[in-house]
Amino acid sequence: MQLTVFVLAAENGVKQERWASFMKCPKQFIEVMGEALIHRTLRLCRLYFKCDIHLLAINDLYDSLPVIKLVPVSFATKAHSVLSVLDEWKGGNLVVLYSDVYYSEAAFQRVLHTPGTHFFGRAGRSAFTFKNYGELFALRVAWDDKDYLAEMLHVCVDNYGRTGQQSFWALYRLMAGFPVDKHRVESQLFIEIHDETDDIDFPQDVQRVVEAVEKRPKWRIRFWLRRASLWNKQRRDSVREKRSQKQR
Repeated sequence: MQLTVFVLAAENGVKQERWASFMKCPKQFIEVMGEALIHRTLRLCRLYFKCDIHLLAINDLYDSLPVIKLVPVSFATKAHSVLSVLDEWKGGNLVVLYSDVYYSEAAFQRVLHTPGTHFFGRAGRSAFTFKNYGELFALRVAWDDKDYLAEMLHVCVDNYGRTGQQSFWALYRLMAGFPVDKHRVESQLFIEIHDETDDIDFPQDVQRVVEAVEKRPKWRIRFWLRRASLWNKQRRDSVREKRSQKQR
């Protein structure tokens, strides 16, 4: 199936400003397991997708990368970036990836082999990197949904203007039919990826990803404790949901 791939690296929002206070280079160039995040993502793109890769970027640091560079007209958020270059998508499915995520190869295979429109991410806490919140890692959109995607991106841009909300979770909720501020996921549009794949938000996240990849004994103990905690939470949530259904 024909694919168009966008790798997002153009945002200049709060996260980029926060990272600039930690390091002297964009976090996309931070090395994890001896390889910069952006180099790993582009390498896996070439390995699995075998199509032209478009990097949405405004920084000259990306000019030497072996990729088609697109400079978005507007880049305040991911929604702005994708919307401003959406005409570069000519057919097939669109895959949108983040440039500051450490992707496992299994995550790439999941995106590759799940056609149609889906968001890929982790709905809640991680048993691998031990983050206490969910993350979105990728988006795949069918060609037939292009107009709907554009419409929802416009809504995200308008919502950002009103609230300052710049997360792609807003796009997911809109496309899933949820209120934009509703913290929930469903199982048709949202595809769970729960492994060492994770967003690098802070410098300490690099070490957490490395530990998740290496799986040393101390990490394994913490992993199984977190797994047990997540299982108990799922069980409690299921009980509450059943009770709620009985009361309706």
